[in-house]
Amino acid sequence: MEHHLSYEEQLLFFKERGMQGIEPDTADFEKQLNTLKIIGYYKLKQYSYTFWNRKSLKYEEIQFNDLVKRYYRDQQLKQEIFQAIGDIETALNNEISYILGKKDPYLYLDFKHGVKVKGEINI
Repeated sequence: MEHHLSYEEQLLFFKERGMQGIEPDTADFEKQLNTLKIIGYYKLKQYSYTFWNRKSLKYEEIQFNDLVKRYYRDQQLKQEIFQAIGDIETALNNEISYILGKKDPYLYLDFKHGVKVKGEINI
């Protein structure tokens, strides 16, 4: 059974497995340690899978700081997608309200009952 690893041990475990750019006794190491405390070992490990060599059981061609950049780039992408989905939702709600407003300006408030607008369109 494996034992609980401290944050420093987790970071050094990445190094032991071939992760580059992890050097104890440097200012960067302390920054990396704080980053690991925020993001977590297993989340960063998810982002490192593409660099894992199953034969050698080592990470190849990846720096720890580059791995962190990949994580934050993915987080930024998620935020932008969420924003785009929010904009689409707002536009759709506006269009539905506009269509319903042609029949009755307060119809959107009682939308659950459905209404026929423009003949065959059933909203």
